[in-house]
Amino acid sequence: MHEATSRPWRGWGMWLMLAVGCTASGRGPADAGAEPRPAPVVEAPRAEPDTLEIKFREGQHIRLRNGVPTDVEGQGLLTHAPARELLRQVAGGQWTRSQEVPEETLDAMRAEGQSNTGQPLPDLNLYFRLRLPPGLDTERIATAFRQLPEVESVQTVPRPAPPPGR
Repeated sequence: MHEATSRPWRGWGMWLMLAVGCTASGRGPADAGAEPRPAPVVEAPRAEPDTLEIKFREGQHIRLRNGVPTDVEGQGLLTHAPARELLRQVAGGQWTRSQEVPEETLDAMRAEGQSNTGQPLPDLNLYFRLRLPPGLDTERIATAFRQLPEVESVQTVPRPAPPPGR
């Protein structure tokens, strides 16, 4: 058998190594003699400075009504002074649902999932995001929400990753 047909990739290895080497170093043939450039330093906070994700405890029927999380069964949240006071403090902020899927659809999906698995599943309608009004201390507000009996967890919201190449 002819050597060229038995090893069609012969010679490509060196070209591939050269191409990978140039790409990995960030230098191409045109700047092969130039000094390597350091990667840019990107210092960005890891979390949104004024946004919290708040998850209310399972078994409650808290939904976003008129821009505020509301216990639609009237059993908590606004029924005690600490919750009312905290909601008053953040009244200039913006509440949103963490999920874009309509409440009714999430309820139906959860019911079907629980029926199929025989296991309890989390109520995704209990997750909300709160963008705090200017001037409030995010950590102080997060701590205050964690103290409410209706609240299961409070997290900061991570910033989105920067687009590639930036």
